[in-house]
Amino acid sequence: MIRREILLGVALAALIGLACCPAQAMVDEGAANVDEDGDIPTVIAANANLTTLGAAVEAANLTGALGEEGPFTVFAPNDEAFAALPPGILDILLDDTGALTRVLTYHVAEGAYMAADLGGVGTLPTLQGGNLTINATESGVLVDNASVIEADVTASNGVIHVIGALLVPAPTVLVADQEIVNESVTVLLVANDEAGWMVIHADDNGAPGPILGSSPVDAGANVNVTVEIAAENATDTMYAMLHTDAGTPGEFEFPGPDGPVMADGVVVAPPFNATMTM
Repeated sequence: MIRREILLGVALAALIGLACCPAQAMVDEGAANVDEDGDIPTVIAANANLTTLGAAVEAANLTGALGEEGPFTVFAPNDEAFAALPPGILDILLDDTGALTRVLTYHVAEGAYMAADLGGVGTLPTLQGGNLTINATESGVLVDNASVIEADVTASNGVIHVIGALLVPAPTVLVADQEIVNESVTVLLVANDEAGWMVIHADDNGAPGPILGSSPVDAGANVNVTVEIAAENATDTMYAMLHTDAGTPGEFEFPGPDGPVMADGVVVAPPFNATMTM
């Protein structure tokens, strides 16, 4: 039996900025801070509500890139957005520069778009390579369904819009080192544009090997995906590989049509260490 705790749809409401609550969507343009003398990293560092973002930008070594001429538009998750993340996700990001860079650059677009300009944009390509969906509603602006809660914070090389959730590009898989409990492992976050499978692979000479177990995942963001595995075949290092559901819906067919998902030409299969509980 496979157990899953899943938040469905395109988002994790109020947690991960594949979503945020529309009730928070009112844009506060009048409260915008203006600092034409500071670049984007400087303005972020000076904002008391963006301390976690500032630390993440430094951890990802993006201070120099975001300080370049630009101009850039940054959708900046506030401290409350990071605090609302499911336990473990922020720690994984801060420990994995590659994953952190991919997530943070998904919040940055080329060009300076003030709040008044966003309504007619529709989509914005990001430095990460994915596209943000922009929707202007009667109550404010939504970015991938995350609410802009403070708009038009200007910097010398662009503009910052503070949002109430962390945006996560698809596909993304985040998994922590853990103990195998009840012959199961848990993947903290699986985000994908389409339904698929979270598949746990054993290690085979430093690469994904035999399949130990699988669990279906829905399109959008899934948290705490628990996968029962053949624990007797577990290895010290395992891989959380995202597979498609390209064949018969709801039936895992591999080898077959349900092949691995790729991002930037690489299979999405982060490794993690696992130990057996006694």
